Amino acid sequence: MWVGNPQLRPSLSYNTSLTYTYNNNLTASFSHRYVGNSIVRFGITDPATSVTTSIWRNAATTQAFILQASYTWNPAFWLEGRLSPAVYYLSSRGNRPELRPYVGGWSYFVEGAATFYFMRSQILAAEVEATESGAERYANTEGTRRFTLAAELVCRLFNRRLRLSAGVMNLTAADRISTEISRNGNTITTTSRQPRTFQFAITYHFGGAVRRAGMYNSMNSETVNRLSN
Repeated sequence: MWVGNPQLRPSLSYNTSLTYTYNNNLTASFSHRYVGNSIVRFGITDPATSVTTSIWRNAATTQAFILQASYTWNPAFWLEGRLSPAVYYLSSRGNRPELRPYVGGWSYFVEGAATFYFMRSQILAAEVEATESGAERYANTEGTRRFTLAAELVCRLFNRRLRLSAGVMNLTAADRISTEISRNGNTITTTSRQPRTFQFAITYHFGGAVRRAGMYNSMNSETVNRLSN
């Protein structure tokens, strides 16, 4: 059973990052994220009825130290690749007796992408992206390793300002599985279904010059934002 909590207070995060970029295609960075007063969900079991109630409370402090890199290369006009690995140490402290007092450990996140151009003008292309994320442990929950794969066809017109795309997201249909764990050993496993989806999109760029292949696109915020607890 799930119960809401109207007395929740805002959870604030503090982020710092130091990034170095070489030759516009190789980037390394170190980041730190601290989240105080985190909103977490955990279960409490009534011994009289054996009913477990899942509630939300400001009950944890989380921080992560993240080391990551990204490399983009263009070996030929028809191929562009990008590899972005990250490793981080994640620690979480429970501020209530129902939670584990401290949990810490290493995890990782790897993103790889390849773009295949069918002509030298790069108007038509096929894009493939794969991600692998390691298990994460918090004071209230533990997640599992997850692998995702996506592919799409892309057409760029009007000096690359207009982008037409059609693709399949989450080809592996990888679900998100998390287990709530309390100090007394009670557990609640939740599976969030992540179905395979078909996506069609039309995008037009109104700003300045559009970057061509071989330009680095930072994944720093993508990695840091995963650490939401």
